Amino acid sequence: AGVLGLLAWALWPAPSADQAEGLTPAQAPGLFAELERLRATLALPRLQAVRLSDALNAGVEETGPIWWPWAQRRTLVIGLPLLGLLDEARARAVLAHELAHLSRRHGRLGHWLYRARLAWLALAEPLPPDASAYDRGVHQVAQRFAPWFARRALAHARHCEHEADAGAAASSSAAALVDALLWLDLGQRRLAAWLAGPLIRQVRKVQPT
Repeated sequence: AGVLGLLAWALWPAPSADQAEGLTPAQAPGLFAELERLRATLALPRLQAVRLSDALNAGVEETGPIWWPWAQRRTLVIGLPLLGLLDEARARAVLAHELAHLSRRHGRLGHWLYRARLAWLALAEPLPPDASAYDRGVHQVAQRFAPWFARRALAHARHCEHEADAGAAASSSAAALVDALLWLDLGQRRLAAWLAGPLIRQVRKVQPT
């Protein structure tokens, strides 16, 4: 039972933690027309849902039971700040990149690797002084295994990103994709600096607890 439970945990995709809002074709016909064009170009099955979030990012999710592959639910999550930052050509290239992940079937394994990597790294963190003998044993194993596993997981993630970049370049524009990635990197750096700045610290001080 324990082995079966571990396998079920390992094979089940990570659930989405965001509260993204669903979007319909009637609300954004131009966006859905472009997604349909990219889907046909990349020979993808249809998307079950498109959602909007408040993150400066975009991503795809594939969820559903591992033993029922034809019941997979494919969801595209698009951040409104991303659409506000990028022009049409750059946004199209980013969407092509995300859909290319689906064309290469990166979603399920990528979700598992991401979740497992964070779990092992958490197990390798320092323990409190009153930790049990079992926790100390697990911690020793994690200290040896977590760095090795994290390197392999990140290498696989980089490989998936390179494949998605190639798919996006072939279905949209390589120049627009490179430009979009530069814009996103700059935008995320500026957002991180702003969130760590004195204005936000002052706002947090005056917020009621």
